[in-house]
Amino acid sequence: MALVLACALLLPPIQYVLFSCRCESVTAKAGESFNGLFVSINKYAFLLQNFIDIVDTFWTQSERFGTEIFTETVTKVDFSSRPFKLFMDLRTVLADAVIISTRAVVKRLSFVGSGEGAGGFWNRGISSCAVCDGAALIFKNKPLVVIGGGDSAMEKVYIIHRCDTFRASKIMQQRALSKPKIKLIWNSVVEAYGDENGKGVLGGLKVKNVIVSGDVSDLKISGLFFAIGHEPATKFLDGQLELDEDGYVVTKPGTTKTSVLLYEAVDF
Repeated sequence: MALVLACALLLPPIQYVLFSCRCESVTAKAGESFNGLFVSINKYAFLLQNFIDIVDTFWTQSERFGTEIFTETVTKVDFSSRPFKLFMDLRTVLADAVIISTRAVVKRLSFVGSGEGAGGFWNRGISSCAVCDGAALIFKNKPLVVIGGGDSAMEKVYIIHRCDTFRASKIMQQRALSKPKIKLIWNSVVEAYGDENGKGVLGGLKVKNVIVSGDVSDLKISGLFFAIGHEPATKFLDGQLELDEDGYVVTKPGTTKTSVLLYEAVDF
């Protein structure tokens, strides 16, 4: 979006704030907007399989057209009057126009061993994206677990669900149930513990059946992935824009305009 505006010579230099740079299962296509930037890029659409590559490409091309990029988190906003105010830890940005493009973030569970820091295994065996992180060499040919009951959980190895039915679409359920490599564990919750070598990485789960038996079993695994849905990254708006019941920005039908004439970014 910053690149499109910069190429159109709108609001130079554009102050473009990156709220989140985390990749969640991304396959991106780019086309002739990048013509001439690199020899390998021409008027035909191409596929970038490495998300870091495409972010670097966007970044470099945007800067060529005068975009000023701040890699900071917007903590709150004030859209009550113009110029609009965006507050960050190190600065406050004033803007006549704001485009909201924060997308959604993966929901995380909270249980023993799921957090960051001491005693937790987040990013040390526990992750939110089996597609992007599961391909890492540390997980190759290793036992893995996915927690969830929706569509995104239906393509994995062990699937642990707290109920005895899935919310996933019927076709995804059928696909999972028909795969011999996928084992289902129903009515259960978990706690995580470390590896036996003391390397500070995930070693396994204590799996407790909370509905039927109350039994606790031990499951040796190398990776655990959450697949329980997403939530919009709009908490920083704090009532400044109209949101729907799920927290997504409400736009006027047929447009990207919001309740205060800001704009919500959309995928084409």
